[in-house]
Amino acid sequence: MKMKLRVLLLILCVSADGLYEMNSVSGCSDTDGEDVLILDDEVVWYADFNKQKGVDSLPAFADHPGFEGKYEEAVANQQICRQNLKMARMAMKDFPKQCGKHKSSTTQSTCKEQKYTHSVGVNTGNISLIEI
Repeated sequence: MKMKLRVLLLILCVSADGLYEMNSVSGCSDTDGEDVLILDDEVVWYADFNKQKGVDSLPAFADHPGFEGKYEEAVANQQICRQNLKMARMAMKDFPKQCGKHKSSTTQSTCKEQKYTHSVGVNTGNISLIEI
């Protein structure tokens, strides 16, 4: 029985090494923002813009990497995102609206003017595989 246990432990130790996936999501709207770091589908850090600080969401027993300057970077990213959102709105204002499928080429449909009060711009990046 001891031999089987040792073999099992050896296999578990070998299989613990591998690749990890790190993602970063940054998004904004006129009134809100989001900046999150994700490791293997788990949030490890996020910016709390209401409390004006970054939050390390790793459990206490985990090794905590340094996130120095990450909140300031998130604030700067929000400013860039809002500027990009503003430019996208200006660029898209003259595009025709699609109102649905026309039954024939002579039939024209009328569009109702729609006002959007909450637009969102999202930037995802920093997708990488890390071998440990």
